[in-house]
Amino acid sequence: MGFGEVALIAAVAAVAGGLPVIWFARPLRHRATSVAEVLPDVLQLIGSAANEQRQHDVRRPAYLEFLFRVEKALGAASPSGPAPLDKRRAVSSALDALRLVGPDDVVDAAQHLATLVQDDQRCPADDMDRAKTVFLAAARSALGVSAGGLARE
Repeated sequence: MGFGEVALIAAVAAVAGGLPVIWFARPLRHRATSVAEVLPDVLQLIGSAANEQRQHDVRRPAYLEFLFRVEKALGAASPSGPAPLDKRRAVSSALDALRLVGPDDVVDAAQHLATLVQDDQRCPADDMDRAKTVFLAAARSALGVSAGGLARE
């Protein structure tokens, strides 16, 4: 499904969800509401829904790519040393892409995880697991999904 189709679905969903709310809220405003007064609200709902979907569609692949690169680097590391240089560079590259899509709490968690991966000394497995857990929690929060929700629905 392309970006245009996703944006159209989000727009239709926003309109479908927004119009009944606006319609039933009319009596609470104690005056008649014309279509011209409702239209800006509907357009704002459509715009915000499309923007959220666009951010979601950009962030998820960046988060998954970073996590994939981290796992590849950890899998390639020897018991006595760090991951090979090309794997550590791949983690840095994925981190740079992640910095572009943010938000700051996800970037901070990713930076900490990347630092542990790129460290010349092998860190304890508990530290690495904690850093991954923090990153995943921040990513899920940014995407507004529950545990296991980073994979494409």
